[in-house]
Amino acid sequence: MNHSNHTPGDEMVSVEACGSTARDCPNVLMSTSDLKKAVEDLVREKNFSSRLRARLQGNRSLAHHRLRISVSGCPNGCSRPQIADIGLVSFVTPTVDPECCTRCGACEAACPDAAITVNDAPPEFDRVACQGCVRCKTACPVACITLSPPGVRVLLGGKLGRHPRFAEEFARETDISVVTTLLGNLIDRYIAEANPEERFSDFLRRTAKE
Repeated sequence: MNHSNHTPGDEMVSVEACGSTARDCPNVLMSTSDLKKAVEDLVREKNFSSRLRARLQGNRSLAHHRLRISVSGCPNGCSRPQIADIGLVSFVTPTVDPECCTRCGACEAACPDAAITVNDAPPEFDRVACQGCVRCKTACPVACITLSPPGVRVLLGGKLGRHPRFAEEFARETDISVVTTLLGNLIDRYIAEANPEERFSDFLRRTAKE
């Protein structure tokens, strides 16, 4: 069943992570266990479960009352951050050394996001389209692409249900402490300002228009 009587022990925030660490995933860019723990610490320190539970009307909590946070170790998004209230997706930023680039086009061919263009000049990266994986670096035959330290793409507002919606990118951060501060402020605002029974995605959509 997707509901229960809400008691003081009910968890109103779920933090899920992909299985990259346990399965030794070759695509992982950042430790999902570290990021998941940082988010769980935030949820506990700010008492989000109890505060979200206090917003409920009636004597039971439904699945859509709970705030779902999904952590993914790479842009493949196996933990489905695209449909979570909040998605945290690891990424890296590629940079090419124009002095060693041979303009072979291997990186462009390998990019799954069509974010690289190679003409008569070194590769040009569409930073909006680029989701920050490692395929261009892996494909480069002369090793002239380097990657930044991993960061976190913050996606907001995904949901399923009657009116499903994909989460949209809100920010890219390289410091986990900045990510948790951002999430803390967003959830604080949601708890304080959302209408009764208003889902996180709908709250974001409504307040963005105000």
